[in-house]
Amino acid sequence: MWQNSFKDTSWTDRNDGENNTKIPLDRCPWCGGRLEYVDNAFCCSNDDCTFEEGLPVRLCDEDIYNYPPTLLFGTVDKFASIAHKVSTTKMGDDSRRLFGKGKNLNVLPPDLIIQDELHLLIGPLGSAVSLFECAIDQLCTRDDGTRPKIISSTATTRNTDLQIRTLYDRNLNIFPKNGIDYDDSFFAFYRRTENNNHFESKRKYIGIMPTGRTQMTTQMRLSAILFVHRALFEIGHQDEKDFEKVADNYYSIISYFNSLKEVGKTDALFYIEYVKYLRRLYKRVLRNGDLMECYYAGELTESEISGRLSASDVNKTFTEVATHWTLKNRLPHKEGEKWVRAILPPDYILATNMISVGLDVSRFNTIIMNSMPRNIAEYIQASSRVARNVHGLVITSHNPFRSRDVSHFEKFREFHEKLYYYVEPISITPFSKKSVEKYFSLYMAALIRHSFKELADGNSAKNLTTDELKKNVHDKVMAYIYNRYSRTMNLPVELELQKGLLTEDLKNNIEAFVDDALDQWETIAKTTIDLVYKAAPFRGKKPYLFIAPDAYDDEREQSSWTVPTSLRIVEPEAVLHVKVK
Repeated sequence: MWQNSFKDTSWTDRNDGENNTKIPLDRCPWCGGRLEYVDNAFCCSNDDCTFEEGLPVRLCDEDIYNYPPTLLFGTVDKFASIAHKVSTTKMGDDSRRLFGKGKNLNVLPPDLIIQDELHLLIGPLGSAVSLFECAIDQLCTRDDGTRPKIISSTATTRNTDLQIRTLYDRNLNIFPKNGIDYDDSFFAFYRRTENNNHFESKRKYIGIMPTGRTQMTTQMRLSAILFVHRALFEIGHQDEKDFEKVADNYYSIISYFNSLKEVGKTDALFYIEYVKYLRRLYKRVLRNGDLMECYYAGELTESEISGRLSASDVNKTFTEVATHWTLKNRLPHKEGEKWVRAILPPDYILATNMISVGLDVSRFNTIIMNSMPRNIAEYIQASSRVARNVHGLVITSHNPFRSRDVSHFEKFREFHEKLYYYVEPISITPFSKKSVEKYFSLYMAALIRHSFKELADGNSAKNLTTDELKKNVHDKVMAYIYNRYSRTMNLPVELELQKGLLTEDLKNNIEAFVDDALDQWETIAKTTIDLVYKAAPFRGKKPYLFIAPDAYDDEREQSSWTVPTSLRIVEPEAVLHVKVK
């Protein structure tokens, strides 16, 4: 799920080179030819391609609602739109069709949900997603009570059974199961050395903690050393068979930061201080004995992978960093009858936690971790971007002025020998009073508009004027809560933490919130004319029920219907320091 409609994709604004639009699919995945949009289909421009007549993909909300796909990819914040996109007249605006209902459609709902990167659903975001999953679970449940199967994947998680119970109200079954040996699960095993005494690892960790030097100076000198070693490697191995392949694997260096502020500071100094120190070190090591300085100590290039980039810039940057280094392309060369500039990947890549998921580039094999990330799961995910196929190096530069970094450095070997053991437990509280106040209205909006045809359309909020309809809505909303409370209370005694997810007090608080929200809705519907769900800009001022999260405080405090359009609208986390007197 990408744009709301095809007119939002700026398809006509594409240039003749790389993808400069918000469209994630620009070239044919079969032959690499440029795609064209013809007769509501993405067709390959290559006449000899199998997909000349169209790829089996839908990229826009409107297209997806019109033609519900067999397999749907989306992010959790995008799925929040199902509470706002419901229509009984326009198929292209009816998200009910994703669940087998809606205009001219009555089929079985989805029966398989796959959640990737489960470890990201923690904290405020996890609580918001957990409440919204209650609505998804009901909309995907068949008439005979069969609930959808849920498969989640993650490499870094603790107390997973509690997280699964909180998010999906399911029992945990881990696959694959442990094998006979702790390092052999039948489906996969740890590679050992020839003498079979030690595990073989392609990723090596080096810990550094400078004294008497700033973090920036240390980072600059580490980078310069790695840059100079590229020249040393070519001088010593340029005649070897696999030189070009090995040089490509270690040409680019990733520098990982914990904040955009640090990225900006490094970006400002890169072309001045970094290049200056690199040239000084290069002359000290190689003494200008050859012309290699032109290649490795001349003009350096950098790229950035962070949240500061727009969607089109992200596509462009991913193409740049995936470019392979070759001897032929590092100088201007001739392709056919045309001379082209040198084509080189960036020397230095500034990155934040944006690289932690979904970025698998085989030529990334060197990374500098500038200070320890805020949690161990992030450290594992970020450092795992290197050494995917060949041996890689992770250099962790610890900040001597941060006690947490000092502690990790002092126990560096012990920590990395039991890396996954130190992953922090996960905390999700979807039914707490604060979570209910912020996100339960989104759950109610999605469930009500998908379950009651008379309340589905955008202008049908005015129809909640009878006690009978209000009671039916109340019963529908609370039925899941009652059933979940019953399932929670029937859990075994040893699952005490899971039994505390939904207590009687929390259930009563939810019911009080539902009663208050429905009373507000009924009062507004009876006292106003033409009540709608959302305020429509530039279409005249009509009374509306849903309040935006960024509305004025007075407006939000007086309403129980603050319905966000994205699950990423969360409050920042805070650290509490408890002083013992």
